[in-house]
Parts: sequence; structure tokens; C-alpha cells
Amino acid sequence: MHLLLITNHTETAENLRNLLQHQHYAVDTLLTPADLPAYLDGGEYDAVVADISSGGEFASVLAQLRQGGCAVPMLVISEDAALERCVEILDAGADDFLRRPFATTELLARLRALLRRSAAYAPEKLRCGDLLLDCAGRFLICGQQQCRLNNKEFQLLRLFMRHPDMLLSSQQLIQRVWGWDKDAQLHVVWTYICNLRAKLRRLHSHAQIRSMRGAGYMLSTKKE
Repeated sequence: MHLLLITNHTETAENLRNLLQHQHYAVDTLLTPADLPAYLDGGEYDAVVADISSGGEFASVLAQLRQGGCAVPMLVISEDAALERCVEILDAGADDFLRRPFATTELLARLRALLRRSAAYAPEKLRCGDLLLDCAGRFLICGQQQCRLNNKEFQLLRLFMRHPDMLLSSQQLIQRVWGWDKDAQLHVVWTYICNLRAKLRRLHSHAQIRSMRGAGYMLSTKKE
């Protein structure tokens, strides 16, 4: 899942980013709410998490986005506990509103609920061919064998398993898994593809990650 995090504070951004990445989300960070339309035009996001201090300004940006047809789910966090502010943000187009202070478990539960209601929802376990992906524990299972995936391996394979037999370009993989991480390069994608291929062979799976020169990769689950 690819999230866009908006906040006015760099320290808050770092804390929330670390929390969300620990839950296996790919996260881009935006410090200027007014730039939100440009970010949504330039990237594919499954949800937006906005931790804002100026609710009125963000409500205006949000209303314009919704009027323009933007349907990305949005969870807004604010330290402004006034009922009027909550109503203003929700009426502007937010899907949920969370007041500070909050428990991280509540934030994550609200985010999961938001994603469940959207087309981006992925179940706790994904099946594809002879593979079973345990999303909670990051275990890849084939028959009686299993192996654990690291965070990026998990995000990459989950993307492939949600779109079997679909060609995905390297740029699509970078955008969906690494976000706008400046360290994400084509050779990094290739390295993780190689790691996943090795683990599929180790599990004796029929699934293969095929490459098409200059076009991208796809997960083929057909037994040959």
C-alpha cells in the first residue's frame, strides 16, 4: 500500500513515517498541504494521512480536490478538538477525522478500516497459484514450506500477487513500493526481484517472476 503523509512538522512527519513504514506501508511525505493536488496528479496513492494544524486551509484544498473528482481516501488528524473543525473537514471531503492526542493502535485501525472500504483493500492473506502470502507475518507459504520476507520483498510480492499475469514496469514498482525514495534505482528493483526468485525456487513454487526487456516484470502462476 502506498500512502501520502501530510504534516506541517518535520519531527511529526518522521515519527508517523516510521510508524507507517513499520506496518509495511510505502510512504511519501509532504510538508506543504497546498502542494497536495500536484502530488496526487503525479503519483498513485492508496490513501492520504494528513496531520494538520491549520484545518481551514486544508479544508479548502480538500474541497477543491473532491470537486475535481479525486476519490483517494483521506484520514485527517488534528489537535483542534472543536466540533466545528471536525464537521468542516468531513464536509470538505475527508473520510475520517482523528483528534490529537491519539493511540497509535487507533490510528492504524482507522487506516485499515479506511482502506477496507476502498478498491485498494488487500486481505490479510493473499492466494495466487500455489502461493499463500501471510500479510500479517510476512510469510510466503507454498505447500508445507514457508519463508519470511523482508519489508520490501513483502511489498513487492504483494503487489505482484494482487496483479497476477500483469506486466508492471520498473517505474511502477518503484512508485508503489519505494515511493519517492531517492535511493530507489533500477538496480535496486533488480536486486529484490532476484531475491524473490530465489525464494520462489527454494519453496519449489510453480510461480515465476518473468522479465520482459525494456517493459517490466510480471508474476506468472501457470504450471509449465
